[in-house]
Parts: sequence; C-alpha cells; structure tokens
Amino acid sequence: EAKISEVETTIELLVTRKRNALLQQRVFDSLNKTGGVKEKERANRAQDAVLEAEARARALADLHSRDIGAQLDQFSEDQVIERQMRDLKAKNKPPRDLPLLHEGKANPSPLIPPKPQKNAPVKKVAEGDQGDAPGRVDPGLSNTTGTTGKVETNKELNLTEWRKSLD
Repeated sequence: EAKISEVETTIELLVTRKRNALLQQRVFDSLNKTGGVKEKERANRAQDAVLEAEARARALADLHSRDIGAQLDQFSEDQVIERQMRDLKAKNKPPRDLPLLHEGKANPSPLIPPKPQKNAPVKKVAEGDQGDAPGRVDPGLSNTTGTTGKVETNKELNLTEWRKSLD
C-alpha cells in the first residue's frame, strides 16, 4: 500500500508540474504581447516562486521516498559485511613472527638490526651502546677478583654515582 500511495503521489506531482509549466507558458506569451517592464519583473518573480515551490515538492518527495527502516537495515547489513571481511582477513593473515630481541638487551628495540651476512664489514658500536655489546665487561665489575667484598664495594660505588647523577 505504501508503494501504491507513493506512485500516486508522484503522478499527482508530475501532473501539477505540467499544469504549472503550461500556465507559465501562457503568462510569458501574454507578457510578450504587452511588453511592459513591470509585468516582466512580476512574471520573473512568479517564475522564481514556481521554481522554488517545485524544488520544495521534489525535496519532499525525495524525503518521503526514503524509508528510515530500509536505510537502517542497509546500514546494519553493511556493518555485518565489514565485520565478516575483518574476520576473514584476520583468519587468512599468517601469524606474525614475534620480533627477536637484540643480543643482551632486556627491552625490545624499536628497530632490530639486520642479521650479519657473509663478508659484510663490521659495524662500529656507538659509545652509549658499548656496555650492552657482547664480550664487554661492566666497568663496575671489572676490578673484581672473585671476592664478594670487592664486588659489593664496586656495586656500592655505582649506586652512589647513580644517586649523585639523579641529584
């Protein structure tokens, strides 16, 4: 029933527009015979009013033809399709290899250095990273001779230096 009433409304709208166009044609024909400036201005204003009324009628017909329920159904269908696509992409995506940590580092680095290749030149380690390089000895522990007393003293010295740097 809604579709039938919509079609009938559209037909009525088209018939009214045809009638308005014929009336405009008659008005312009009669104005061309009289040729007065005031009449032409009035005719232009009348034509503008008719065009505005027609535009409003088209806009109302467009709003009437839009069904909120249908739009919501289409939107929810789109959401379901998008979710299914995301699920399929996630299912087909190969599992990501976890990035390996750089040797000797407790925390992951934002950039992992490439693995060395044969005959590749040796890269110089930055001064700030020398303590983490393999084969390097912690300067605080370098003077130890195996006795626990000296190790603890060196650790205490490092702690005092660290506290001084914080102050």
